Amino acid sequence: MEVYLVRHGIAEDGAGKPDEDRALTSEGEKKTKRALRGLRKLGVRRLDLVFSSPLVRAWETGKLVARALGADGPRVERGLAPGGDPRAVLERLSEETPEARVGLVGHQPDPGRLATWLAVGSGRGLPLGKAGVARIDFAEKPEAAQGDLVWLLTPEVLRRLAR
Repeated sequence: MEVYLVRHGIAEDGAGKPDEDRALTSEGEKKTKRALRGLRKLGVRRLDLVFSSPLVRAWETGKLVARALGADGPRVERGLAPGGDPRAVLERLSEETPEARVGLVGHQPDPGRLATWLAVGSGRGLPLGKAGVARIDFAEKPEAAQGDLVWLLTPEVLRRLAR
């Protein structure tokens, strides 16, 4: 299984709006689309499924990921909400086939922590910039500390690849 952890793109500031309703800005959408083109240049042509936090900015990013990579979704996974339970995410991943390519869209620091937990079982969390992507592979059923960190790419690197 290939798991792509994606941090949502640049969102509106929180002034006068509930956090869960903050949407992507036009700049956030543009930069996320460019980062996704960079991901395609790396050979990531298709995902099977995308899961997203239920918050608007992550959901909108999930829609961009699904559209760019021909995936089903996004589908809401509450474990990807801020402070969500990584075990719930792992349980959901376990329902997919070992050959699945799955995108997970969430909010920092959670995707970075989830990546670290999946790869080594503990730690502070990998730094994941807005629209940054980490890839973790599993040889078998996904389990904590059994994933292989294949790469961690900043949004800047992804956008440069898109050129």
